[in-house]
Amino acid sequence: IVASHDAHLHDAAGQLRPIDALTAAELRAIAAAGSAQLPTLDEVILRCRELRVGLYLELKDGAVIEPLLARLAAHQSAEFAIVGAFRPDWLADVRALAPHIVTSVLFSAPSVDAVALAAACGATYVHPCWERRGDRPDELLTPEWVQQVRAANLGVICWHEERPAVIAGLVRRGVDGICSDRPELLR
Repeated sequence: IVASHDAHLHDAAGQLRPIDALTAAELRAIAAAGSAQLPTLDEVILRCRELRVGLYLELKDGAVIEPLLARLAAHQSAEFAIVGAFRPDWLADVRALAPHIVTSVLFSAPSVDAVALAAACGATYVHPCWERRGDRPDELLTPEWVQQVRAANLGVICWHEERPAVIAGLVRRGVDGICSDRPELLR
């Protein structure tokens, strides 16, 4: 299993290739050519353990659920991992196979009943993905919305964000986590 946020990558010729259609040899060749960094899940787990930071692992393919859980178990890393997905059925599978794993359900529409969605799959966190919902998507996290989520004993992990004003707004709203390519903005 390789770790990548995106489902596709550019090969050395600049062509966009689906990661799940590439062989291990092709992935190694692309990485060796320097056009993409593709650490294995094992490498990511070990590095996070070394740095003493948690893991937020978003499932992109239901076929990796069992291997992912096996790798977390092999590295005794379940206690500092959260497994997230847009697919509630995948999270239900995670919970059925490993009830001790913390899960997070991702969703895009503000109109979704986040509490009902989390309850349906046994998620511990809700993860609204509202980064493209205007200049200040943090304002969609109203006090009423946050109160409803908290009343259900759920945590809130937010979308991929790099705008300082939006990050500050999310922090003011008391979210538990913010995803970002710029961790220095989250300090």
